[in-house]
Order: sequence, then C-alpha cells, then structure tokens
Amino acid sequence: SVAALSPGVAVLRATHDSGVFGEALLSVTQAQLLSATITPRNPALQSGDKVFLALYGNYTDGQVRSLAQGTSWSSLNPTVFAFTSSANGAGTALEPGLATVVASFGRVTANLSVRVLER
Repeated sequence: SVAALSPGVAVLRATHDSGVFGEALLSVTQAQLLSATITPRNPALQSGDKVFLALYGNYTDGQVRSLAQGTSWSSLNPTVFAFTSSANGAGTALEPGLATVVASFGRVTANLSVRVLER
C-alpha cells in the first residue's frame, strides 16, 4: 500500500523475482476546501447573551478542519446581533429579532440565521 505524506510527485517502482517490473507516476495534490459550516448551528440566544461562533471547512480529502485563522465575520442585522471584532467569532445578542451571520474564508462563505429572544 502507498500513503501520501505531502503534495508532490513520486515514481513507484515494483520488481518481481522473475524480473518483471513496472513503474507508475503518482501525483499528490493539496486537499481543496469545498464548503464551510458555522457552529453552533442553532444558537438559542437572549438579549445580552454572548456567543463564540466557529467556522469549519469541509475538504476534498474528507477532512473537516477549523478555519479559525483568516475568517472574516459580519452580521447583516447588527442591531440584533453584532460581532466584537470581524476577525473572530465572538458576538453579542443585542435585541430581539433575526440576524443573518456571514463567515468568509477566501472564496468560501457560510451563513447562519441567529434568532435573538427577549430576556
């Protein structure tokens, strides 16, 4: 069996005792980001609550990885829910209503509806 350790190109050679041999060129590429998901998925918030949202990426190799570094956060209704900084997922529920949260990592974005209830 063969396991890829990092991106690159390798030549695989096999030789049998009978003198039969073969070669194959193997090219390994970096896993690509397919989509992203914000967690927690359905935060139950009341006015004044603080929450930390996280963004996770789904990659072509089947892995799910944190996208904590390099994610930009915004709220489309900042009077209902606002972030303390656009560089992290820390936010505060301000007043009752519905806000759409957008997390962007490169060309991939994820949205989450945040419902804020009265305290």
